[in-house]
Amino acid sequence: MVGGVLLLGTAWTMMLSIEADEARMYIPRAPDGQGTVGTRDGTPAGLDGIEAAVHSAGLYRTFRLSSVGGWAASADSDPLTIGALRPGCTTADVMADDVPERCRSLSADVGSGILVGSVADLTSLFGLDPGQANVLAQGGLLVNTEPVRTRFGTPVNDLVDGKLRLAYLDVAAGPEAKQRTVSVPATAVTTALLARGAAPQRTSVLAATGTAARLHWVTQDWGVRVVDPEGPILEPAAARIDAALDDPWLSVRVERGFVPTPQPGMWLITGTLALLAVIGAAMSTILATAELRPFLTTFAAVGPSPRLSRRVAATQAAVLALVATVLGFALGLAAGAPLALSVTDQGGTATPLVVLPWLVVGGFVVAVPLVAAAVAALSTPARSVLTSRTT
Repeated sequence: MVGGVLLLGTAWTMMLSIEADEARMYIPRAPDGQGTVGTRDGTPAGLDGIEAAVHSAGLYRTFRLSSVGGWAASADSDPLTIGALRPGCTTADVMADDVPERCRSLSADVGSGILVGSVADLTSLFGLDPGQANVLAQGGLLVNTEPVRTRFGTPVNDLVDGKLRLAYLDVAAGPEAKQRTVSVPATAVTTALLARGAAPQRTSVLAATGTAARLHWVTQDWGVRVVDPEGPILEPAAARIDAALDDPWLSVRVERGFVPTPQPGMWLITGTLALLAVIGAAMSTILATAELRPFLTTFAAVGPSPRLSRRVAATQAAVLALVATVLGFALGLAAGAPLALSVTDQGGTATPLVVLPWLVVGGFVVAVPLVAAAVAALSTPARSVLTSRTT
């Protein structure tokens, strides 16, 4: 019994710690309740069909969006990584394995952090004012200049003389090689504005499709953002959109934050071990009570309650189950904690963590002894049969 509970405590500690680590590392793809339907190959091909299908499913607003994957001098050349240079920082700084905090910029968690769309789509999705829409139309960028906490630090985008200085980083050439840089006109916006249509941890710059083409930026991950004017897209609505798409390769992904993976297997194992713990404690108690029956019969003959045997069995089963579960979980948590610290170590980018399964522990420590006591009491005869001793 102790061994089974030990393994259970270790497994639950590991699973909950990994789940908590995944939750803190999760980066949303869109504001909560908005959906995204990506094209099959990440190119603009197929956007017309996706929008038509979504509109046939209901009165949804749609926006064509993509992200920037890099800069390429021509269609045949490999794209280079795009980084932003803050004042006092060099290309070698932003290409370092451990970028100094003072040089972190853009949304370094995922890709370049640049979101691309038509001026009309970006204006509608983000609720831009006429001045901000005009910046995009004139080939400028809208840049979040507020610090945003991410899993790899707190990047900040600095504008110098109304421009964002970008670097096209040739990683293959190495940090010591001369890198191409360019300054693009930009206007500062806030995190709150970006949060209307994007995740600030993922996106920090907005650019029009024409601007991206003029700057030779390589766009990727084309898709259609789906917004329900009445609020978050609910499961029935998402099902209707998927049915309208009628394509096994296409589906709407609605942002709902981090959703833990169901663990029916772990709950089945937990229930099975709980049942075995109850049976083990009850059976041990019943056998022990059977050995004590001659003494309990004598006690019953001299006056105590005839139900004494049941009370003894219940108490013994409860104590046995309580000791086994407490000892097993204590050992299991002690073994699981260092393992959890090891698997949640992100190499200095995040503090290792441990999540202890207090709900499971509490349920076992309370429920198993009580159920074991009840089973032992019901399985033990309340009245002992008086027998005469032979002399």
